[in-house]
Amino acid sequence: MIRKQLFQRVLDISKNGELLDKQMILKLVRDILSNTDSLTRRKYKYTYFGNFDGFCAKTDIENYKICFSIKTCYEEVNEYKNASVLEKNLHIIAIIFHEIEHLQEPVKIRKNGFEGKLISVADSHENYFDKNGNANFDTYYCDPSEKIAFANSYKKLLEYLSKYPNFKKEYENEYININNEYIERLLYAYEKSDNGKYNIPLIDFILAIKKTSNLRKINFKLVKKGECKNISKIDTEKRFMYGLPVTMENVEQLEKKIILRR
Repeated sequence: MIRKQLFQRVLDISKNGELLDKQMILKLVRDILSNTDSLTRRKYKYTYFGNFDGFCAKTDIENYKICFSIKTCYEEVNEYKNASVLEKNLHIIAIIFHEIEHLQEPVKIRKNGFEGKLISVADSHENYFDKNGNANFDTYYCDPSEKIAFANSYKKLLEYLSKYPNFKKEYENEYININNEYIERLLYAYEKSDNGKYNIPLIDFILAIKKTSNLRKINFKLVKKGECKNISKIDTEKRFMYGLPVTMENVEQLEKKIILRR
């Protein structure tokens, strides 16, 4: 995942009150990539830095390149007003995980499993941009490939922090905040209607891009009550990650995983 020596450097930088710089981001990208599948490692070209508003980073999936906007990254993490410098740096690491998730999508699609089929439903990562290049963020957050990347990035970061020696004890607030951020990412694009039911982000996305036929790729069939017949065996967290139908009980079950401070 991340070498202990490198993460210790992240801790030291944070104690000095500094955000991760370009050099550290490059080191983290290479380190995290070293633990991915062989095809992604082999095809990865390079990471570079550019300037663009609205997005902290972009991945060129076809050419296996990642671009970070360090200015936007700093602006985003500084929006966490009560966060420590360490927590802000952890959010930057989550951004790195997010882009590497996208970089691994061709392998997932090639394996043709459920997640790969779900990602292929998105059809194009440009679906949420209009002809002027402006992003429709309502569509963006419903995009199954984005929902998976948002959730998996924090899930993997949380799993790493859980295993890192004494992290949960020494940095309790940071651990709690990352855990709760993971839950928030799972809830992305879900909204409760007046009748108490929740929308289905996957369907919202498909309708937005006008490609309902794409649902056939994952054998997704809706029934009258707005539920899906073929998701009963998918656990709660993955239902949210994939943007599938959820119930009020599912939301309550997920929210129980939010850690409350003593």
